[in-house]
Amino acid sequence: MRFRTKLLITLVGIVVLSLLPMTYLQIQLISREGKIATERFSQEAYQAKRNLLRTLINTVETIHEKYLAEIHDGGMSEEEARHRFKEIVRAMRYDGGNGYFWLHECFSDPEKDSEAVVVMHPVAEEVVGRRIGEFNDFEKLERLFVEGRVYNVGDPELHKRGISGSDFLLEMNRVCRTSGSGFVTYFWKKPLPDGTSTEEGYRKLAFVAALPEWNWVVGTGVYVDDITKEVAKRRHLVKQRIEAVIKKNAQVAFVLLVLAVCAALVIAEILSRSVDEIEEYAKAVTHGDYTRLIPVYGTDEFRDMREAFRTMQEAIAERQEELRRRAAEFEKINERLETLNLRKNAILATISHELRTPIALIRGYCELLLQERLGPLTGLQKEKMRQCLKKCDALAEMISEMLAVSRMGDREEKPEVLDMEVLVREAVLTVCEDHPNRKFEVRRVGGDTSEKALVRMRRIAAERTLLNLLSNAVKFSGEETSVTVEISVEREYVEVAVIDYGIGIPEKEQENIFRRFYQVDQSYSKKHGGLGLGLAIVKESVEWEGGTVEVKSRPGKGATFIIRLPRA
Repeated sequence: MRFRTKLLITLVGIVVLSLLPMTYLQIQLISREGKIATERFSQEAYQAKRNLLRTLINTVETIHEKYLAEIHDGGMSEEEARHRFKEIVRAMRYDGGNGYFWLHECFSDPEKDSEAVVVMHPVAEEVVGRRIGEFNDFEKLERLFVEGRVYNVGDPELHKRGISGSDFLLEMNRVCRTSGSGFVTYFWKKPLPDGTSTEEGYRKLAFVAALPEWNWVVGTGVYVDDITKEVAKRRHLVKQRIEAVIKKNAQVAFVLLVLAVCAALVIAEILSRSVDEIEEYAKAVTHGDYTRLIPVYGTDEFRDMREAFRTMQEAIAERQEELRRRAAEFEKINERLETLNLRKNAILATISHELRTPIALIRGYCELLLQERLGPLTGLQKEKMRQCLKKCDALAEMISEMLAVSRMGDREEKPEVLDMEVLVREAVLTVCEDHPNRKFEVRRVGGDTSEKALVRMRRIAAERTLLNLLSNAVKFSGEETSVTVEISVEREYVEVAVIDYGIGIPEKEQENIFRRFYQVDQSYSKKHGGLGLGLAIVKESVEWEGGTVEVKSRPGKGATFIIRLPRA
């Protein structure tokens, strides 16, 4: 990213990061004020309705007291007073004609509630005269409107919310007998402007008061959802206010952002000129041109930058020259080492070939002597001859290892697709010829055991690798122990694990055993012979084919050598 672009992004980012917290705080403040105002309005709205209901009932009680006074003064009979009172209450309306009052009987003895009836109901004349015990707020209701949703009366969700049918008129009587007046909630159909009513029941908040002189209860109520609608309107107004503030802040932020971009472009253009020039010389250095030195001028920080860059150019030029000189020296050394390595391999190959002939001759005479074709031998002489044969075999093995090492750099043999399971079984048979009493187990593990374990490798290297691992397992484990070879085919590689139960390898020696001519225990190696080349040949052969070698071992617990080769 260019300097000009970075500077522009930085300046714009500063402006944005400055505006965002301010805008966020304003929005949070207004939202909080709106929430508080809405909650306060909701509480006030509910309280206002409760106060209104209480005031309305108090008005009716005042009218009732007036008629009681008329009866007491003899101005009218009680029957006439009751009739006139009912008509006045029937005609009383509020809340745009939607609010009304009703009357029903309430005796001081609760047992008589079963005989109490509805005395007056201005909008449901059919309920007048019915016993109040017959009324349940779920009566003739199939659906209820609760918190903005319509539920069937039998919906389990209503039970979870604690909503169930109640004998609300009997509940009103209980409240009046206990406190004289009080609030009761229930569900009731809501009147519509056309004179009909809704099919759903709506929650209603009622205030009732006892008129004990006539054994009546007067009540009136409002629908709770009407209060909720007023609160929702208030919330909508608050939301509109918040949206207006956000819109205004967004406009201000946009103007400031445009101004910041313009200012950043001007500042970036001024400052980036020197940066562009330095970048041009830096590209020249990248392409190897160290002779073109940057000019030093100016009096500001860019002058210091130019001086530092020029110093760096001069230093790089000097070091580059030194590197060229050393590279030439290392090239000559490498050529000498390659020549010496070729000579070494040639000497090893010559020595190995020259040693094989006399060793084969010695071994042949030892076998003739053991077979007593050259004359009879004593028991001690036969034992010595057998020891000679073992030493001849050990020398032959050493010569084979030396030849293998000398051929490590010879890659004329082409890799081919080999079945590792077949090679393992062939190698086990070869080792069994020299160790007929040892037990070997070859088994497939993991995945699909019928899938062939195919790898791409030089056959001689693969056979030498397996023979070296099996020979090591036999050499460093007891005669009574067995050797196990596990073969598994994974998604990307074939794994061969050679497991023995012998003396094991100390952890600190496990990194060294793959080095050429390295032997963990010199005294033990002398007993079994060897040059310490077997595992080195294994590692170099496997890694040449893109594989890996791993060892897992603990002293006295045996060792497991694992080779992994890419699948063919």
